[in-house]
Amino acid sequence: DNELAEVNRLADVAWKRINNFISYLNKTEKRSKK
Repeated sequence: DNELAEVNRLADVAWKRINNFISYLNKTEKRSKK
């Protein structure tokens, strides 16, 4: 049970990092098009 909670926590952190990276790429992409 505790192990599953740790996996969920790590997955949540990874998901947030991925979303931050995607939004960062979107921002730089829009800048380079201008």
